[in-house]
Amino acid sequence: IAGPLARTVAAATVDFAARWHHRIFAGIEALVALHVLANLYFAFLRREPLISAMIAGRKPAACYADMPAARPGQWTTAALCLVAAAAFVVGGVLAAGARAL
Repeated sequence: IAGPLARTVAAATVDFAARWHHRIFAGIEALVALHVLANLYFAFLRREPLISAMIAGRKPAACYADMPAARPGQWTTAALCLVAAAAFVVGGVLAAGARAL
């Protein structure tokens, strides 16, 4: 089964995308299951209202009463994280068979 835009690209591109979709689908399902289990753990065992916080976009301040104050990071750490993330993305694109970016 092809997607709605499959007719706009070559058949080889559709086949390539379909193969990668099938390869990563099980991984995506596993990550979704892990996410759900983590939310259930925090909701029922740790008694933290994460599910309602995700729906409402807010978490009660009382949940943070015993947490230390946030400290700003260093710009060098942020720059290194940005470079690492960019290298990860470019490496993934190149590993997937892209010829040029």
